[in-house]
Amino acid sequence: MARRSVRAVLALGLAAIFVVGACSQSSTGVDAPLAGEVTVFAASSLVDAFGRIGNELREANPDARINLNFGSSSTLATQITNGAPADVFASADEINMQKIVNASLANGAP
Repeated sequence: MARRSVRAVLALGLAAIFVVGACSQSSTGVDAPLAGEVTVFAASSLVDAFGRIGNELREANPDARINLNFGSSSTLATQITNGAPADVFASADEINMQKIVNASLANGAP
């Protein structure tokens, strides 16, 4: 996957994490730590990047539950199409991302 695509996937993943947190904040208008749960399925090649991001989010938001599942993109795509719950899928290639899109399991454009 091109560097530009990897950055786009990382940005989309982070956006999804923050959206989940924003939905769980109180309506008082006071900035509160994120809360809730997000499950990320990411290619093994993204362990360092997503691991670091996950750790930083956990430190800053102790009430947030960040579940990271790493593996080969094809294995992760199969798990998702077989019903595994994933809020974010960061594939190392377009072929496996397209499998998720073709199965109507993606929101928005990958």
